[in-house]
Amino acid sequence: MTMAPRRLVSTVSFVGRLAPRRVVRVTSRSAGKVGQVFFEYGAPVTAGQALVALDTAEIHRRYRDARAGYLEAEDKVRELENWESGREITRARRAVTLAAMELESRESRLAETVLLLEQGVIPASEHRAAEKQYEAQRMRHEAAHQDLEAVLARGDADAVGIARLRLANAETRLHEVEQTLEGAVVTAPLSGVVLQPGHGGGSGKDDDERPLATGRLVSEGAYLLSIADLGGLSVVGRIDEVDVVKVKQGQPVRVSGDAFPDLVFEGRIEHISLESRSKAGARVPEFDVTAAIERLDEAHLARLRLGMSANVTVVVRDEPAALLLPLDAVRGGAGSYRVLLRDKEGGAPREVPVEVGETTLYEVEILSGLKAGDEVIVAGS
Repeated sequence: MTMAPRRLVSTVSFVGRLAPRRVVRVTSRSAGKVGQVFFEYGAPVTAGQALVALDTAEIHRRYRDARAGYLEAEDKVRELENWESGREITRARRAVTLAAMELESRESRLAETVLLLEQGVIPASEHRAAEKQYEAQRMRHEAAHQDLEAVLARGDADAVGIARLRLANAETRLHEVEQTLEGAVVTAPLSGVVLQPGHGGGSGKDDDERPLATGRLVSEGAYLLSIADLGGLSVVGRIDEVDVVKVKQGQPVRVSGDAFPDLVFEGRIEHISLESRSKAGARVPEFDVTAAIERLDEAHLARLRLGMSANVTVVVRDEPAALLLPLDAVRGGAGSYRVLLRDKEGGAPREVPVEVGETTLYEVEILSGLKAGDEVIVAGS
């Protein structure tokens, strides 16, 4: 047998099930009671499609209260910013002007009574009455000034600053309620398929994985459902400890299945578990392996279903120019292998040591000791 390079392809196979490459959890942006459910489990949805609507009666009540509070705070800021020309300031200034005019009148009357009293025209009691009226008016004039100062103080810079802070708080409350109202309708963040509860759904200890139904109370951030992204699929299976060491991330794979016999998909190894997942009592430890199918068109997706079984063949080695011999052409063992080499010049055959590599059912790979063109004597030839 003349040695000639041939292609050697080594594979490892496993059986798994079709699964989405990515599962997106959908949570509630608002707290409330589920009012309507617009999807069906296992059915496709498109990005932006309405999935769930919360009962908004209580949210609308909170919105009305927040809106009223915001408008009141806005009016207060506007009033204080224009305080100098406002009605209260105008009224207080008018009161000061009137009080000053009346004080001036009382002062004139008091001066008249002084002259008349000196001339003996009026009695002293009338003069004392004029003095009391003047004093009373003077006090009213001072009170009017004090009222004006108090009214002015109510519109000073500190008051305006406080009003603006209250307006900002009211605006924040209104914005929060508006966001809550907007979040009352939950939409699909991506196109895909809504998964049944418990199939790639919630993972937290507080996640409620019952089917979502009208009337259920949900909190803000609560898990509602999961959507499988069908932009690509994966196959999750297990490989035993003997073969898993041959598998590397990124190796090419071929995926086929009994449910889609005329289709073969190309993909790559995406993940290899570092921990055995074997059940108790299993004879050989097994490890989870995930193969990814990155390109699928609509026609393929129409024929595939999540959970279908799939056969995955992993190309662990593809040697284009390997030297292969039949098993019975190699003698020896335990690290000391030999082959019988024919002498091209007609001499006696001679044994040469060789280093062997991978072994198949019928052949063995020769790593060293032979070269292309050598003639090996095979038993029976």
